[in-house]
Amino acid sequence: MGIKQWFSASELALLSQHLVVRLPNSVRGCRDKAKREAWPSRQVNGKGGPNGILNEYMPPPELSEAIRVFLEARPDFFGSVPRAKMVEVFHDESLCVERYCADHASSSQLLIHENHLIKKVELNADSGLGGVPSRYLKLVHVYGDGMEPLLSDGDEVFIDIRCNAFDGDALYAIRQHGRITIKRVQVRLDGSVAIKYDNDGGFPIEVYSAENAKDVEVVGKVMPFKFGKFRA
Repeated sequence: MGIKQWFSASELALLSQHLVVRLPNSVRGCRDKAKREAWPSRQVNGKGGPNGILNEYMPPPELSEAIRVFLEARPDFFGSVPRAKMVEVFHDESLCVERYCADHASSSQLLIHENHLIKKVELNADSGLGGVPSRYLKLVHVYGDGMEPLLSDGDEVFIDIRCNAFDGDALYAIRQHGRITIKRVQVRLDGSVAIKYDNDGGFPIEVYSAENAKDVEVVGKVMPFKFGKFRA
């Protein structure tokens, strides 16, 4: 069986929530984007659609390629990730997540500002945050275009600060030169790690031996949920 090419809006939102592609995190947002940009679409029999008819969309080539690479590595992805009902989480009920102040050498300081509190988000209960106590979640601001097209300058990501060492292939928040940066890490069979930006701009991949990798300061692992730019 070939790699899946057609996706429902809920599947596209799930891929976005897990940082596979840069798309809206909500089902409605993905559906609206596909319609607005006139993606090829088809109707199939399936649960979740009106009268048992489900709309599926074929993303543009650059998105399809990123999804293809991901699904080749995770062919069971859609079967293994629970499909939960989208719920609204309000500030007075749940998350009040502190933000790391990444602009200073003493980056262990935390900066809290009323404009940075999450007052209302549309959150999938099984998007990957549900199992992490809120005291271990921090917000990190994305600077620059090093992780384009997945993450853009001004985006916000959650990190799990319980993770202070590389425990597998993932995106990590790493403190380098007094600043927290988001980079992709690949753990090799011999225990060495390769650290890079997705949009490397010609910068070489950083490779550390298994022993030297222990000295890299890992602030946390990026969680499979993101926000676009906060606007005043």
